[in-house]
Amino acid sequence: MSNSKYNKNVLHDLKINEVKKLCSTKIYKRGLEYYHDNHVLKPIVYGSVLRAEVVGTDFHPYAVEIKYKNGNLISNCTCPFDFENFCKHSIALLISWIYKKEHFFDIDFFLDSLNRKSKQELLELIQNLVRLNPWLIIDQERKI
Repeated sequence: MSNSKYNKNVLHDLKINEVKKLCSTKIYKRGLEYYHDNHVLKPIVYGSVLRAEVVGTDFHPYAVEIKYKNGNLISNCTCPFDFENFCKHSIALLISWIYKKEHFFDIDFFLDSLNRKSKQELLELIQNLVRLNPWLIIDQERKI
């Protein structure tokens, strides 16, 4: 069994009581409110990582990433909160994962499906992505 699949299974089995233990009651309640108010946007999962944008009180959503590493959940969020290891945005993401796994885009599944595509299908996919997101190729050109 690969490390990635093991870690995804740990995330898959995460329970709400475990999330409650990660933060204070106040942060948990705020995270739960954000979850109920549908503040979690564009959730994705790959390997042992969850990512999403979570709408906060600021003008733009915060980028949130949760990793399962060395037996621990680790949270990174672009919000300024630093009083606890998990902010309300990261808690909202975890709650969303527990109750709405089916809404998460599974990057590993998508990448695996690419192996079954023909060269022509892959080229069309790349061309469409570049047309929709030209900065992807611009950023790559700058690295060369």
